[in-house]
Formats: sequence, structure tokens, C-alpha cells
Amino acid sequence: MTARVVWPVTWPDDSDESLKDRLRDERKESCIDKKKFVPESCLDTHLTKENIEAELERKDIVVTTELVDFIQTKAKKLFAILVYSEILEAIIGCYEHQLMDDHLPLLLRKVDNRYEISSLSENEPSDVSFQVASDVFRIGSKDGTWKWNRGRLHDFAENQWQFMAPVFKKERYRYKLDGQHILPFVSVGKEKGGGFSKVYRVTIHHAHQQGYSSSTVAFKQLDRQSQHAGQERLEKMQQEEGDILEIIRELDPQDPHLIEVFAVIERGREICFIFPWANGGNLREVWEQENPETNNLDWINWAIDQLLGLSVAISRLHHLGLEKRNCRHGDLKPENILHFKGEKEIRGKLVIADVGLARVHTNPTYDRAGRNILTIAMSGTQRYEPPDLLDPVPRSRVYDIWSLGCICLEFIIWLLYGKGGLRRFNEAFTQRKFWTAPQNATRSVDATLEGEVFKWMNWMQATDPRVAKDTALGDLLDLVRDRLLVIKVERGGNAVPSNDCRARSEEVCQILANIRKKAKKDAPYLTKCAEKPDPSPHGPGGPDSDSNTQHRAPRPRFGVQNLPLTDNWEAVLSNDFARNVYHQIRWQDVLPGESERLELCERCRKMDIWRAGFSTSDTIADLEKKAHHCRLCRLFYQCVGFLDRSSGKPIHFYRYGSAFHLESHAPPVLSICTSPGMSPITPIANYHGFSPPVASRNLPSSLQIGFPKLPKAGGPTEIALCREWLRVCDDPKLHSCHPTLEGQLPTRVLEVLSHDSPGVRLHISKSGEKGRYFALSHRWGDPLEHRRFCTLRTNYKEFVDGISFERLPKTFQDAVTVTRSLGVPFLWIDSLCILQDDPEDWETESNQMEDVYNLAYCTLSAACARGTTHGFLQPRAPRDVVTLKDSTGDVYYICKAIDNFGADVEEGELSRRGWILQERAMSRRTIHFTDTQVYWECGDGVHCETLIKMRNPKSAILGDSEFPKAAERLVKGGRIELFQFIYKRYSRLAFTNKEDRSIAICGLENRLIRTFDTRGAYGVFDTFLNRSVLWRRGGEKMNRITYPARRSVPSWSWMAYDGWITYVEVPFGQVDWASSLRFPPSPQDQPGGADDDNDRMPLCELVATATDFSQASPARPMDNVTFDIPGTKHLPEFKCVVVGSDKPRAARATQKYYILVVAPASSGAEPGVYERVGAGIVEKDHLDLQRQEDEIRIR
Repeated sequence: MTARVVWPVTWPDDSDESLKDRLRDERKESCIDKKKFVPESCLDTHLTKENIEAELERKDIVVTTELVDFIQTKAKKLFAILVYSEILEAIIGCYEHQLMDDHLPLLLRKVDNRYEISSLSENEPSDVSFQVASDVFRIGSKDGTWKWNRGRLHDFAENQWQFMAPVFKKERYRYKLDGQHILPFVSVGKEKGGGFSKVYRVTIHHAHQQGYSSSTVAFKQLDRQSQHAGQERLEKMQQEEGDILEIIRELDPQDPHLIEVFAVIERGREICFIFPWANGGNLREVWEQENPETNNLDWINWAIDQLLGLSVAISRLHHLGLEKRNCRHGDLKPENILHFKGEKEIRGKLVIADVGLARVHTNPTYDRAGRNILTIAMSGTQRYEPPDLLDPVPRSRVYDIWSLGCICLEFIIWLLYGKGGLRRFNEAFTQRKFWTAPQNATRSVDATLEGEVFKWMNWMQATDPRVAKDTALGDLLDLVRDRLLVIKVERGGNAVPSNDCRARSEEVCQILANIRKKAKKDAPYLTKCAEKPDPSPHGPGGPDSDSNTQHRAPRPRFGVQNLPLTDNWEAVLSNDFARNVYHQIRWQDVLPGESERLELCERCRKMDIWRAGFSTSDTIADLEKKAHHCRLCRLFYQCVGFLDRSSGKPIHFYRYGSAFHLESHAPPVLSICTSPGMSPITPIANYHGFSPPVASRNLPSSLQIGFPKLPKAGGPTEIALCREWLRVCDDPKLHSCHPTLEGQLPTRVLEVLSHDSPGVRLHISKSGEKGRYFALSHRWGDPLEHRRFCTLRTNYKEFVDGISFERLPKTFQDAVTVTRSLGVPFLWIDSLCILQDDPEDWETESNQMEDVYNLAYCTLSAACARGTTHGFLQPRAPRDVVTLKDSTGDVYYICKAIDNFGADVEEGELSRRGWILQERAMSRRTIHFTDTQVYWECGDGVHCETLIKMRNPKSAILGDSEFPKAAERLVKGGRIELFQFIYKRYSRLAFTNKEDRSIAICGLENRLIRTFDTRGAYGVFDTFLNRSVLWRRGGEKMNRITYPARRSVPSWSWMAYDGWITYVEVPFGQVDWASSLRFPPSPQDQPGGADDDNDRMPLCELVATATDFSQASPARPMDNVTFDIPGTKHLPEFKCVVVGSDKPRAARATQKYYILVVAPASSGAEPGVYERVGAGIVEKDHLDLQRQEDEIRIR
């Protein structure tokens, strides 16, 4: 680094410094305009009587008392401008014609061959100012020694703006400025951008504000780079925002929960605003930073107070009372609700801000609809928009009520489960609205509440006593469910909307006021909301509120661990890992060359695609046209070309993080990534002659460093990535996925030797021998297409001696290649490590399958291999990439989105095979080789070959490195959802030998049994017995499987059948379960019984009480019962086993009974032995409950 040389400079004594020098030295730079201004305090300091007289004398101007008084009282700024411009001689003309500070600023314009002077002052009439200015600038000094010229006019016109910075006063809020006025903001914080504007935290120079409690304020100005609307539309929106802020300011009394505007500044064509600075951020930041579990009662009190205040503020907007006007906010969201910390309120107050999308009308909505007066407004934030948007009618004020309902629901979840719980809720339907509708829907009646929202509200009310009936939060949740998040809206002018329509603001205020009033008077009404049930002695798990007289347990602990499982993928940045990978690979393997950075249209070259919140739109027809000459438009068109283009409506692309999404709820369509750029810590050798892009150090934090191009399958770069995945996961400080990296070797493994070796050999493990080995998960494939290559008794000794590499099928060759490349000595392949023609060996080894995959160093999943001869190191389709550069030289890559673990792995052909589910669940980590790319899966989530990291709560259950450890954190409801999710998925999988259905999941089931601390077998758990047996046929086909006699499966198990299942829908917390359904006592439950766990299995029989079906004709048909075998006819000898029934208080019009249908066992069975034939839901009149029930056994 070159040393910096500092040269000493000696300044003359300050006493020789001129007034101009002092004015120039004390200028401050405006942090917004990047121009300098002279503060008002500087004029007061330096323009003393003595200094004025001295400056006049220095210019040989006759000093008179009248002239000095005129300057000090009326023309101090004018004097300073003249001094600064070195034309002080003009002060005489200004004095004689009385040109004063009140006439400033002056506008100089050239018209034809002459100059015109006019005043922009708000203080004097324009005609008077014009005449005075003309008189002054038309003449010079009386003695003719000085006169105005073009240069002096220009100097004055330009220099004046440094002295014209406005002074903001509390009592005034409208300021009309010229575009050249300099704003006196001397410091600025980080920009906070929205869809249409930018907001800065700024400090007003102390001499330029009067009456403000703080010089730190919020400054809001138009974002002229916004892609959301045209400039004229944006400017009109800001004009309307200023008008609405003026209305709010004039409210009497002012509302503490509506934002107060300090200043509305018209500067040229731009309108800017000054607001008080929210020192607590916004509501979203409160939710992300605060933990309501501490002093929860205080938080609940505060939340109810604030929600009431916000609802009153909304109601005041809706009913302004000024000339019968009403107003709709139009963009309510947590980011637009500011948090002001204060001394009076312990936790501060919430204030509605950002009325940029608000609209004022003098006619009610129904009247405007009748007159065809449409509300034309920009849409608010999509997530909080109501379904009313689908209706081709004016938007009403209840638009805001839906948004308030969304905010209230998030508030409740945050209060109950903290920021982690709220994050889980939001991740459940990221980038989607709180409602859903068919893609071609044109009316709000086609919409329904978003499934996850509905599910969460039901789940909370069913499982959490803190939102039970007669609690403050329970009533608040009822308000959200029954009156706010309601699809139907009242379109007429009725004074009170019907109960099936969304509430109006005045009703919301009344309900919240009643909740607040009751909370103050009735202590338990509030304190119950803060009570936390005692934790279960078995950890956080415990039962839900279902009643089961047989299985009692402590009440559950509520927190993040008992939230419902969701099935949504979330992308997570992993840039530190990505940088490490880049340091170890050849960059040219994953980055496009220079020739691929061309062919962009004018629009795409100018798009600020890396800006937070970026979006763009186009019609399909226009994209198709531009696709011929613009590569980015071609990418966009490829994403939407299949959609219907007849409507001509624009398609919107929204950037969230490192991906583009369509306006619909579809997954990402395009990915955005970047490279780490040249770095001093990157070894030059890694570039291998390739010139990588030079990136700045300020890459957007929301973008992923990734691979725009995929490396060669099985090549050095892909192997280096796999090696880094393993290295990170091996580090106990980073992961805990594999506590013993060298597990006990299976009975036999393949010793892969080295790349130089001619083949492999079958290794017979010594007792207790440990080592690292990979396990291969693969398809055997159609025997007509893929030759069987197996270990048999006839070739066993030969394979122990060695197998040449060329003899191995391609899939096995690829597995050996990867194993060798990653330095692992052993490989386990089922067809080679189990004697395939030895039934005894096959049964012994298949029973050890749980340990084989669990102890493996890693599993290799040949997901893309159709069979043994296909291979999995296959070339992948080239990925379309467009390269963009921003103004700083940073490089970004836009590519087709290919990160889809759900489609590539979970829905792939390999995962449709029965044995694979257990192999995946038992594996501590897996490398999945798919047609699209390679994925790494471990307890930390899913990593893509593109370097994106992904998470999914449901998928993580099977990817859990210590399956099913995640289930330990779930309470009863979550555990039920977990095993139903696993068994429903497993039941859809295919088997070459159908009788494997009951054993290919044994290892997984045994782990669940141990985790649940219960007995169980064949897909049924004793702890959850009643729900376990309520499975039902899901498809049109289901057949009984013929098992060997020694492995028979009881009829009450879905494992006895070939076909996929679902479960009877039974609400949580609303059912009384029958205790008569039970397993017989196990041997260890008997006096002197055995303690051996093996004596608990198999449990092939259930004991139950059965009743007859009614012989009378019921009021409604029994059409909610599904027979296990399609076509089964209901016979008189069929009986009903009632598993559970609706609680009386939960019953609606009719009480529901949840049942099994049983029939006498086939001939030869003992009396009283039955078999299951179906399951479902019936009503009371379907059963003969008067007859005595019979105790039966179900096998």
C-alpha cells in the first residue's frame, strides 16, 4: 500500500478573512440535494452592524444609518448574496427601489435576446415584485462606475439559492418552493423504500426549524425510479396524499393514531413530506424484535389498546364529516403502522401512516356504482388486499377492514407464539394473500379464505386455552374470523351490514371497545390469555384437548413447538457457504462467458432489477415480439407463453429475494444470483485463466451467490461441491447430523478401492468393524430393460475375490465413481450386499435396513436413474442465463428457476417406490442426483446445486438426520398430523412385491413408537388409537393383499390392502373418544409378565364394543361411509364400532359419530371375531343405540 504524503498548509490570520470567506466556510451540505447552503444562524452571527459597515466601506460605498438599518431589518439575505457574488455595489439600487428579502428568490429567464426578471416570493404580489426587480436590475450606480451585465445577473441568480434554504415552522405546514431550493437537512439515515416513494431519517439544521420537539424527522419523497406507475400518475398520487394529510391535520380533535404531517413541500413538480420520526420503527419491526412471552399480560393490554386506537382512526378516516366526505386508506399493512416510543405510554403507540393510496369521495360506494363513478387507484400491498379487488365495481371502505383483519390475526399469533410463531405463520403462505381464488376468477364470491389462514384459526381455537371462549384474545379471534376476514361485503346503503357480510369500521370500534372495557373490569377475562399450561413431564409434547378417558396426560405447553406443520418451501440465503465453494472451483464451469452478456432491449437495459421490491409487467403478446431480439424478454416469455393471452391483460413479475414470481401463487419462475466477485482471499489459481466479474463489496443482502450454469455431472466442480457439503456437515460446531462419522459396517459392503483399480470386491465385515460407507438408494427398473446384477449363492465367492468395473451396471458404476471421488472406502448396494436367492439372508438383512441407512456416512440417491443400467451422472439440459450489470459494475445473472426439490425428489419416480421412503427417513444425510440438478439433504435443510438453500417444515420431517427427533417437539395434534402425513404418503407408493408393504416401513414405524412412548403396529399407535384406525380408502381401487401366513396383517390396518388412504376428517378438541376401543393387555401388563419389547408385537387384535345399524329409514342417506373394498354392499350382519362422537356443546344441527364398519370374520373364525370393512361418519338416526352393545374382537 502506498504511503500518503501530507503537505502542511499555513492559513493567514482569521482577522484578514473576508465576509465572503466566512459565509463560504460555514456552508453546510444538504444530505438530500448534495448542494451547500448557508444556515440562517450564520447570517445572524456575521451580519452585525459593524461587519455590514466594514464591508460597505471596503467597497467605497457611502455608509448611512438608513442604509445599514435597511440591510439589517429587511435585506440581510440580499446583502449576503451580493457580498458572496462580489457585486455589493448593487445594494444601493436595492435600497432605493426597496428590493428586499421578501422579494426573494428571483427568477432570471432569457426571452429572445433579452432577460426577464421575476420574483418567486410568496410574501409579495408578483406584479409588485416584478416591477421592483425590473427597476433594480435595469440600472447600475448613479455615477455610472458600475452596472449590471449578463455575468453578474447569472452569478446573482445562481448564488441566491445557497441563502434560500427554508425554515420549517410548527404552525405552518404548506411550503411552495422552486425546484432549486436547497433543503436544510444535514444528516441522513438509511433509506426505507416502498412501492412508490422513499423515506429517509434526516436531521433538520437547528437554525431551520422552529417549534419541533425534535430536529430528527422523516422525509418522504417520490421514488422516480419506481416501476409501479408512470411519473404523472405518481405525481398525482403525491398531490392527493398532500390533500388527505391536510384533511387529517384539520380533524378536531386530532387523532393520536393518525400520522401528523409537519410539512407538505411543493418543490417544482415534486411534492415531499416531513413527518415526525418513528423512533420505534413500524409494527413489523416490533413483531420481529420484541418477545411478548416476557410480561405477556402487559403486551396483551397494549395490543388491545392499540388495536382499538387504530380502528377508531380508521373509522374517522371512513367518516370525515367534512362536507359528507369519506376516505379509504387503501394500503394498511404492518409496515405502514408506525411505532412511536414515548414516556406516557410504556410501550409507545401505533400510528397509521402512508396515506399515499388513500381516496376521498363525497359519494358513498353504492352511489358511485350507480353513477358509474369508478374508484381508480393503485393497488396496495398484495398480501393484505381483500378479495373485493376481483369485483368490477368501486372499492369501498371495508377494503380497509379486511386488511385490519389480517393485521389483527398476525397480532394474535405474535402474542401467543412470539416472533418465531409469526414467522412460521407467514412462511406457511409466503407471497400469497389471505384468500385464494381460481386463476380466472372475476368475482369475489369465487374466493375463499386461504387454507393456511383457516387452518391456523381453527387450530388455535381447538388447542390453545388462551383463545378459549370468554377470554379477551378469544373474542378478538372471533372478531377476526366472523366479522373481519369475511369474503362477502355489503354493496347497498344499509345502515348496518348483515352478519354474513364484512363489518364496517364503526362496528369494529364498538366490539373492540367492549373487549377493552371487559378486560378492565373482569380480571380472568384478560389474565387467562397470559396463562401458560404446565409443561409436560415428557417434554414439550402432550395431548391436545381431545378427551380420551383411557389415555390421560398433562396439558400441553404452548409455544413454537406446537404450531401446525406447513408444506411450503422457503428459500434461505447461504452466501458464506457459497463463497467458500467458489474458492475451490473453476469459475468457468459455472459462469457464462462474455459472449452471453448481450442482446437486451432498451427497457431491460434500464431496469433496476436488483432494487428491493422491484417488479415489472408486460402483456404476453408484447413479450413474444420482444423475445426475438431481447434475451431477458425471451426468458420472461418462456415463463408465461403457455398462459391465455386473449384478455390482453399485463402479466406481473415480482422479485422477492433471489427469485421472480408471477402475480399468481405459483412457485418462482426465474432465479437471480450473483458471483462473489474478485476478492483478495481468492487464490488466483482458482480462476484458471478465466476472467471473473469484478464485484463491489456492497452486493444486495437479499440476493444469493450462486451457480447460473450447472457444472458437468460428476465433474470436478460438482464433486468439490459435494465434498464441501460433507465437510460442513461433518463439523460438530456447525451441524449435528452425524455424531459418529464411522458407523458399524453392514454384514457386507463393496470395497471400492481407487480409481486406478480394475474393479471392486465384496467385503465381508468383521464383527463390530467400523468404517465410512455410502449407501445407494436406487430403482432396479423394468427387468426387460435393465439387467439384474445381483449377488447369488452361485457367484458369492467370485464377488468376494473381485468384480471388474466394466461388469457393473451403469448406475452402480456411477455410485462407485462418486464414492471413490469423495474418498469413501466402502459402498453398500442392496442387490450386491444381500444374497438375493437366499430367503433367510434376505429377511435377516432387510430387518437391518434401518441401521444400514442410519449408520451410512451418506446416502447416494440415484433419483434420475430409471434402472440399474441407466446411470445417474447424466448430462443436464443447458440453463438459459441472462447477464446484467448495474452502474457500479456488479454482475447479476437471471436464469430459469430450477430449484424444485418437491418435484425433482419428492415427486420423482424413485420416491414413488415403497422402500425409498424409509431409506430417506433413516438416512442422516443424502445426496440426490436428479435430472435437473444435485441436491444435498440433511438436518439443516436442503441445499441445491445452484447454491440456494431451502426449507420446508413437512419435508424436514423426512429429512431429519435423527428421524423422528423433530416429533419430540410436537404436541399431540402435531404428532397426529405427522404420522398421518407419513402414512398417507407411504400408502401411495408402489412395490414390486406387494407383501413388502408391511415391512418396508418397519424401521420408521419402530422409531415413531419409541418417540411416542407407546405400543403400536401396522400403522396404528396405542396413544392415538382412535384416530389411527379412522383411515379410509382414498382412491377408486383397493384390494386385500395376500400375505404369507406367518406375516398376516389384520383387517383394521391399511397395510392389509393395496391402495392409497386418507383419514376421516375429525376436528380437534370437539370429540369425545370411546374408551372401549383398545388393544388387549400386553404380556408385561400382566402379573409376572415379560419385559421383553418383542412381546409387545405383533398386536394383531383390537377389542371393541359394537352396535347394530338402525333398521328404520334414516332422514338422510349414510353417504359419508367408505367401504375398504369398492363395491361392498351393506349387509344386515354388519355392525358399527363407534370410535368417537361430537361433544354435545360442539354439536351443530346433528351430532356426528365417527365409526368403523365391521363384519363377521370368514368361516372358521371364533364367535365374536369380526373384520373391518369400512369407516366414516354417520348421524344418530343411522344407529340403533337402544340395543345392548356387544364386545367383539377385530382381526
